[in-house]
Amino acid sequence: MKLHISILVTYLVLRNVASSANQCVWYDVCGWDQDYGPDGGNGVHSLNCHYTGPAKPASEEQEELVKELCPHLYTEGEPLNLCCSLRQLKELQMNFGTPRALIEAMCPTCWYNFRKNFCDMT
Repeated sequence: MKLHISILVTYLVLRNVASSANQCVWYDVCGWDQDYGPDGGNGVHSLNCHYTGPAKPASEEQEELVKELCPHLYTEGEPLNLCCSLRQLKELQMNFGTPRALIEAMCPTCWYNFRKNFCDMT
C-alpha cells in the first residue's frame, strides 16, 4: 500500500512539474515595496506583478536586450518567449552596470558566468 501511495505522489509531482514548463510566476512591475528603506521603498525596490500564465513573445527591443544581457538564452531564428517585460530587462541592464565595471575587465569569463547565473535565476 505504501508503495502505491509513493508512486501516486511521485506521479502527481512530476506531472505538475512537466505541466508548469514555460509558465511564469510573475511578469512586469506593479509597484514599490513599502517595507523597503526609510522612504517606504518608493523608487528603490520594485515589486513584480503576479502572473501565472505562459511566457510572452519578446519584442525586437526585448530580444536585443536578451542578446546583450543573457546571450546564452537567445538562439538566432528561434522564437523567444519571456517572463519579463521590457521594463524589467532595462532595470536588469542598469543593475548590471556596477558588477560589469568591477568584473569584466579583470575576468571576462567571470563576467559571463555572473550574468549566466543571474539570468538563469531570474
